[in-house]
Amino acid sequence: MLPMVGIGPFTGYLSVMTSPSDKVRITMKPKLYILSLFVLLLVALAACAPRSRAPASATPAVPVPATVIATAVIPEETAVPPTHTALPPTATATPAPVTLQPALITHDHTNVRLGPGLAYGVSFVLPANTTAPIIGKSLDSTWWAVPGNGQGSYGWVSGAVVSLQGSLNGVPFLAAPTLTPTPNLPTVGNEGLPPGGDTCVVVQPGPNDVGPTVLRQGPGHSFPVVAILGLNRWADIAEVQSGWYRVQDASGLGGWIHESEAAFAGRCSAPGSGPDLPIIEDPGSPPANRCSVSRPGQFPPPGIHLGPGRQFALIARLGNWAEILQTEMGWHQILLGPGQVGWVSDEDVDLIGACQVDNNPAPQRIEFAPGTISAIVDGQLQPPQRNAYVFRSLAGQMVILEIHSTDGRANFMLQGVSDGQPYKRLEDEQRLWSARLPLTQDYLLTVAAPADAPATEYSLELIIEPLEGGSGT
Repeated sequence: MLPMVGIGPFTGYLSVMTSPSDKVRITMKPKLYILSLFVLLLVALAACAPRSRAPASATPAVPVPATVIATAVIPEETAVPPTHTALPPTATATPAPVTLQPALITHDHTNVRLGPGLAYGVSFVLPANTTAPIIGKSLDSTWWAVPGNGQGSYGWVSGAVVSLQGSLNGVPFLAAPTLTPTPNLPTVGNEGLPPGGDTCVVVQPGPNDVGPTVLRQGPGHSFPVVAILGLNRWADIAEVQSGWYRVQDASGLGGWIHESEAAFAGRCSAPGSGPDLPIIEDPGSPPANRCSVSRPGQFPPPGIHLGPGRQFALIARLGNWAEILQTEMGWHQILLGPGQVGWVSDEDVDLIGACQVDNNPAPQRIEFAPGTISAIVDGQLQPPQRNAYVFRSLAGQMVILEIHSTDGRANFMLQGVSDGQPYKRLEDEQRLWSARLPLTQDYLLTVAAPADAPATEYSLELIIEPLEGGSGT
């Protein structure tokens, strides 16, 4: 109800009625009469202004704490009708994506090279099932850089032989190091197989195969390099001096090489005829559920070679026992330590434990149709099974091999049957390979895939170019 205002004309009083039962009487002096009348008129006008009314509700209002009211009130000029209110996204509605760091995973023992290409030497070897962070990539994004192993800040791995994980978009490009040409130095060394037996000789390649084996003018690194021991060549030891060996070939050419840079073949246990080779001795007893080789008790202990043959460098000796990883052509590959393997002859050791007969199928001979120089073989691998093939080639013939397989998993190795010489190893990442073979003999071609890989299909093509004026194979 609006207030009622009354003014007494003679007594100078003012009455304000707010309700029929309420009356306020204010007495004032005549001089203030006009001013009071003006103020009362303003109050009356303000009381008559329109007011917003809340709709009537049958439910009595529930008192709300003042703190809640203060946060809930929205000014009318900015309020949005509830039907149009867009709720903010919930922070936990979508989980944050997990981003893996770029890395590569090896399936087998994998070469890490000094540059992005097969022309670069091997810096070190990553063991199978190793995860290594990727820190760079080649300009064509086919080789990946991983942290180095004491021989440079980083090394390179071919993307064709590993698996990749993580986001590779931010991996920086790294320039390839300059290939240093071989110095203009004479190449020395005897060709053919080392003599074997009790003779100790220096051979190339060495255990790590990181580059050419250089020979110096004297027994020390301060002496200049005077020659290079050629690939797949060997030299006799003529003199030993404080860990340095003076070697020479049949023509009398040679130089000095330190024992840390040399690889030895033959029986090198006699004093002064070679280095003290490490003795591999595994602790405890061999596991009964695995196949192992054991030393039969002879002296010196059985030799452990770099490859499956006595022509390979002698790198250690078997002290007690070692687990067998695989068997090929009468040689057993054994585990020497993390990422290190070697080979022992079946003639020099005894087998113990759960040894089974080799389940790999017998080699299949590759035949050519009349008038052709090529053949294609299709097959399937159930790793760790390996498939073996045999073909015959004449000395001097050019052989070309190429393999295609699921995800590029399958690779091949080539070995001479008569000379036992490896011409291509599984560690060589080339899937297209060619060479002019030196001897007339059968050649063993083995196809393999990583031991933990699923079933792998492959297609292998063999081309043997005929000799000039000859009839081919």
